[in-house]
Amino acid sequence: MTRTRTFNTSVLLVLLSSLAFSSMAFDKPMSKGERGGKSQQMTKMFRGLDLTEAQKAEIKTIRESSKQQLHALAPNKDENREELQAIIRADTFDEDAFMALQKDTQEQKQQAELIKAKTMHQIYHVLDSEQRVKFEKMQQERKQRK
Repeated sequence: MTRTRTFNTSVLLVLLSSLAFSSMAFDKPMSKGERGGKSQQMTKMFRGLDLTEAQKAEIKTIRESSKQQLHALAPNKDENREELQAIIRADTFDEDAFMALQKDTQEQKQQAELIKAKTMHQIYHVLDSEQRVKFEKMQQERKQRK
């Protein structure tokens, strides 16, 4: 009976840790081998829009600001990982602490997605009407390839 209980507890901990880590997978940036990474995809898209130097400079500023805002969220991610490890290593499983941690992680994901959406909004409004049409066409083509 003790072996069964120990085995079940071990399996539970492994499952919970894999679930928690998979839910935090958003913080792993795409490597260059995976579709060239988000940054390179955006650069390729903008290359086809015939941007003026002023537009390129403005988009670069917007993207750098976005990058800084996203990096500001990074310390919270590290703290969440440490809290998760503390929950897993504790003598008894604290379900309330785990749920609070998951809620915090979800809030961070929402903040990151909000930053990304605002960035795309700002960039979209840097484009002139012809570039917007071309941009939307490129996005549709990209969706069809997936």
